[in-house]
Amino acid sequence: MALFLKGTDSSGVDTVIAVETDGSINVNSSGTATDENDVKAVNLDGYKREVQIDGTDTYIAWALPGTALSAASWRACKVDTNGTRTWADADTDFDNVATDLTALTYGS
Repeated sequence: MALFLKGTDSSGVDTVIAVETDGSINVNSSGTATDENDVKAVNLDGYKREVQIDGTDTYIAWALPGTALSAASWRACKVDTNGTRTWADADTDFDNVATDLTALTYGS
């Protein structure tokens, strides 16, 4: 079972993102995905990711390959059960550590 997030990308295209239980992330740019059959894999421009789940919240962080979890070089977001996404430090900067994504402060 995947966690589905619906939003709009920077070009204004409706997009659905699915975070799979294995941590993989898939995307459907039509904005109509309802299950894993409607979502296709996307190249994340070479970024690696860290996914942590705490109760009903999912935390996702991205960084360049080879980045240590302890390096302050990660972009991190929190997704709650309603699909609401908030960002670490209330921004999308690559300036967070990813050792414990639940310990970061999130805002919109």
